Amino acid sequence: MKYLAAHPPGVWSALLLSSALVFFAGCQKTPTSPDGNARGYITSLDSGCSPNRTHGIWYNGVTAADSNYLEVTLNVTAPGKYNISSGSENGVTFSGSGSFSEIGVFTVRLKSSGTFNHYGPTNFPIRFDSSGCNFLVYVQDSSVRNYPDNTWEATANGRYYKGTLSGFQTGLNLPPGQATSFSVGGSAAPVPTERTSMGMGITPGGIIDTIPYQTNQTGITFSISSYDSAKAFPDNYILEGYAYLGEPNALMTLQIKSMVARVTDGVYKTVVYGIFSGTIRDYWHQYHIEPVLNGKFKLVN
Repeated sequence: MKYLAAHPPGVWSALLLSSALVFFAGCQKTPTSPDGNARGYITSLDSGCSPNRTHGIWYNGVTAADSNYLEVTLNVTAPGKYNISSGSENGVTFSGSGSFSEIGVFTVRLKSSGTFNHYGPTNFPIRFDSSGCNFLVYVQDSSVRNYPDNTWEATANGRYYKGTLSGFQTGLNLPPGQATSFSVGGSAAPVPTERTSMGMGITPGGIIDTIPYQTNQTGITFSISSYDSAKAFPDNYILEGYAYLGEPNALMTLQIKSMVARVTDGVYKTVVYGIFSGTIRDYWHQYHIEPVLNGKFKLVN
């Protein structure tokens, strides 16, 4: 006959305590809030909603597509339902709802409802539980929608010019509030004449911090030049002239109507749309002051 080996009372106590702890740990549940609402906070690197992102492009007067939304990252400390709404700003509200079944870090989408009344940066306060941040949405001017990318046009001294843009110099950073300079150059050959070029630049001596941003002669350089080989010298050089700081009697006005970061599938692009007009000094025609009308440009890079 075999007998069970006896164990000292202290050993039995330790075994029972260990089993009870394992059982207790197995029965523990993820903490929940009394009212059933999720608890936690918005992850943010600053006073804004960074590193959260916008997806899509918004225009004033145009209902946003389903692919347009904000992404907000939440650190959930207690599961439950959530309902996030920005409140109405500039005619639009961002909102999203759902529930979390466990704790952790989650990214939620906030869809827009309504239509933006005007273009330009629009601030949306977002709150979750006791945390909050400010989401800045850059609304584009709807007139830019059907205007070709990387294109410019203007009528100078009675001649119509239209061409392509070749790029911009460093110094233009998005969003507005960081840009300290902007320059763009383009060509129009072979229409209307050979070797047509356009140049434009802004050095405001500060920060371009408002959209629409408008400046005049004191902050802009502008030129249009054109070469026509079909004409004899000196008429083959159709240099429409310059307007720049210190140029007497020549005055250009430039308005940047839309300057945004366009986001598509996480890819950011710079989109700048502006209009310009005024007068330039024609160096090749007795320094006449000539009008510039209906100038437009759209840069995408």
